[in-house]
Amino acid sequence: MNKLRALWARYNNETLRYLIAGGTTTLLDLALFLLLNHVGVEETVASYVSVAVAIAYAYVVNKLFVFRRHAENGSALALELLKFLGGRVFTMAVEHYGTVWLLGLTGRAFISKSVMIVVVFVLNYIISKLLVFRKGGKHADERENK
Repeated sequence: MNKLRALWARYNNETLRYLIAGGTTTLLDLALFLLLNHVGVEETVASYVSVAVAIAYAYVVNKLFVFRRHAENGSALALELLKFLGGRVFTMAVEHYGTVWLLGLTGRAFISKSVMIVVVFVLNYIISKLLVFRKGGKHADERENK
């Protein structure tokens, strides 16, 4: 157990936390989609619901666990949430059109989708770090030191 704690202390950085958060978000999306589909929900509806839940989860996890930011007030929180949702809508479009474009180039659906998942993962991190969870909110460490 001490080795595990030592490893976590050594590698507990924002990038690792983002990889964990992104991985759990992806698993949640997939598991919820499969569950809804299994109980008879139509695939398109199941997909919309699972994506919406995953995006909500991603917002909370990125805000509190990855970037450790807390909005000063309600309007700052609303702006932060709008930026996050706007970034996710943008990257959803990038993923869709990028997959279609790569599929046209390669003719290989799995490779095209896999490449775009990585691109979107990186874009979501950049957007979250530089646009959504930057200045304006307090870092959790700053709040604890007061």
